[in-house]
Amino acid sequence: PLLAPLARTCAMQSHDMDEFIHECILTPSDDLSEAVSTCKPGTLVVLTPGTYHQTQTLLIEQSNVCFTTGGVVDGASPGSVKITGNSQELGHSPLLRISGRSVSFRNIDFVYENDDTANAEDKPTMDENIVSFIAVSESSDATFQKCEVDCPGVAAFDVSGTSKPQIIDCVIKRSIIGVVVKEDAAPVLDGCVLGDAATAVG
Repeated sequence: PLLAPLARTCAMQSHDMDEFIHECILTPSDDLSEAVSTCKPGTLVVLTPGTYHQTQTLLIEQSNVCFTTGGVVDGASPGSVKITGNSQELGHSPLLRISGRSVSFRNIDFVYENDDTANAEDKPTMDENIVSFIAVSESSDATFQKCEVDCPGVAAFDVSGTSKPQIIDCVIKRSIIGVVVKEDAAPVLDGCVLGDAATAVG
């Protein structure tokens, strides 16, 4: 009963298929990277409430994969899902790197724990190579809907290649730039709140 409406919602964002044929329900104790690496195209990934901490970049190369929230754990309401990473473990690598088509994230918070922001001299400037939190590349048309990206001292999104990500009704907080656009990428931002980002798109 829980998965059916979620599957229909995500399927509407899928350009290549009418419905998802695989389901994967994860809890914060599961290894998200390992689970994603074994996902087949057409998978609905349901993240139950909690924090999913990443120590390395989460690579999503498959097509037609939807990440969404669902279920109630220890009284938490649906939607209370965070995917986190910190600067010491990730270094200059992004938390997410997406090249697959029709990949979507709904109602998920992404939080970057940046220890470098405590030191002003370590903060990147617009004239340097900016560290980005979420990278979308190649021909990906990834969708982020009703997500929050909290990434102090770095860029929220880096889009490159011919990618056309859709960032819809999202909140971007504390980033030095909302979206870094490279090559022939053409991101779409609709209904987003940029908080105290230094620049929306650059």
